Amino acid sequence: MILKENNIRKKKALLCTYNLNNYVLVRYRELLSEYEIIGIDIPGVKFLKNRDWAYLYMGENLGKSFSEKYDEDYEVVILGDGTQDYDFSILEKKVREFSRVGKDICMLYELSEKHAKILLKLCLDNSVNFYTHTGMKVDFPKVEIDDKRIFEMDVPVILVVGITEQTKKLDCVLNVKSHFEKCGYKVSAIGSKKFSDLFGIHAFPEFMYGDMREDKKILYFNAICKNIEYFEKPDIFVIGVPGGVVSYNSSFTNFFGILPYEISQAVEPDHVITIIPYGEYDKKFFEEIAGMVKYKLGCENISYGMTNCFIDLNSSKQENKVQYCNLRFEDLEKKIKNIEEKKVYNVLSDKQLTEMTEEIIEELSYS
Repeated sequence: MILKENNIRKKKALLCTYNLNNYVLVRYRELLSEYEIIGIDIPGVKFLKNRDWAYLYMGENLGKSFSEKYDEDYEVVILGDGTQDYDFSILEKKVREFSRVGKDICMLYELSEKHAKILLKLCLDNSVNFYTHTGMKVDFPKVEIDDKRIFEMDVPVILVVGITEQTKKLDCVLNVKSHFEKCGYKVSAIGSKKFSDLFGIHAFPEFMYGDMREDKKILYFNAICKNIEYFEKPDIFVIGVPGGVVSYNSSFTNFFGILPYEISQAVEPDHVITIIPYGEYDKKFFEEIAGMVKYKLGCENISYGMTNCFIDLNSSKQENKVQYCNLRFEDLEKKIKNIEEKKVYNVLSDKQLTEMTEEIIEELSYS
């Protein structure tokens, strides 16, 4: 039995969507605030049978293997990965089957209003709960902003950004937060995923993706962070920023890095963790990234992490959308060891992320 900090039992959950968009639920499953994942159900994917759960994202072994049987019963089914990429007929069938046998549904897909109503009714008809996680909701009339100025943060702010998507920013946020707390610090955090609240931190605000004027987004994000700071009284504030911080090329723009820029305008960072894709990098590259972070995000204190993921340009051009490839943990380790220009940390290694956090703590202690 796993207990939360307040000694309330975590609900046993079966994860029924598992891919590179939500693997973090498995990697950091012990940090989930409400659920204990006891199994992963992905029928038809034979190549994963009997392999370690970490095989999907090529991480360090977790000591749990894929199996068609589960040693324990479960109360909740987790469906979705934080995207809108779902087949509703299949999703509706799964919700119907699980709800009929009394399983609560935790939905992570971004559903249309119509689909959400249909699935909610299915659950209500079968007397089970239907939970959704689609980003922080904000009651704007209750949030005070000043149209003319930004309110400065009173505690150090760490931003976690990626050169591209799929750079494991939420992994980094969770690890950094966890280690700061082990060192006795109180940490407030906003995750880069819309389902980040499953880890007991704040999910990234939904309105930042919407049609609100860009200046208003900055002002409201600033106000939200100040409210969190006021009520939670942290020693440190960690924010994971979705998307890429720069345009990758003329075909794949990462929305020109607008979102990270807006966040840095809302809360001035004291340190920026920049995660780069797997690849070869020289001194000029790191000089350019340092300059970009300094002048675009307003910070000179940088840590670098590297992920095992990179953009497959050929597949991306064929599919007309960004496609990623993942490499083995061992390949990432070798690549990082060959980088002499800067200290780069392996974001798949909890040990190395902890070492990075130790350096940040030391740096902030003297600032």
